[in-house]
Amino acid sequence: VEAVAGRSLGLLAVLAGWGVGGLVLGIALGSACSAVHALYQYRRVAVRKEGFPDLRGLLSVARRVPLRRHFRFSFMAVADKNVGQLFGQTPVLFLGRWGGPEAVAVLSVSAKVFTVLAAFHGAVSRAFAVRLSQELGRNGADATRRLFWQASLTWGGISCLIAAGLFLSLPLFRWVYGAQNIPSTTLVLLLGLLMAKQGFTVSLGSIFLIMD
Repeated sequence: VEAVAGRSLGLLAVLAGWGVGGLVLGIALGSACSAVHALYQYRRVAVRKEGFPDLRGLLSVARRVPLRRHFRFSFMAVADKNVGQLFGQTPVLFLGRWGGPEAVAVLSVSAKVFTVLAAFHGAVSRAFAVRLSQELGRNGADATRRLFWQASLTWGGISCLIAAGLFLSLPLFRWVYGAQNIPSTTLVLLLGLLMAKQGFTVSLGSIFLIMD
């Protein structure tokens, strides 16, 4: 609901000529609609049919939950995840400072070729975190190590194939975005190699998260 409502309202605002402000407002209204819908669905399904506590019951027991312990682990997990993202964004920040907005725009549009693969990397990393945790709890460190290498090599190989297919589809992306916005084939090739390489390393974040 949030994705459909937020994108639809944002798109309508842009078509109405409200610009970036209208886009942000549309996404915010879509998120609000999603929250209201989620509360309604929780009460309709979880509370009435499954016997879950209502919001008043949840609030009454919330003060007995050891929040400090959960927040401490969550903080470590978030820091573990976002430090890597910070290092990944650092070249773009330097490029924006010394290369100018045009260079950043060329890099950003060229990276759009591999957006689908980047989305898969995120989903696979979350799945690996769950699966490796299960393996560690059930079968120990040695089995987890074998699964880690197997999963890393398998997804790395698949990533190479997907990246190659997307690179071969470059004429289609140039038609969509305009050839002047993706002028460098070499840049797209380097970005493809980087994205394919990340397929071999998506399990690293999961391993660090499990260790924490």
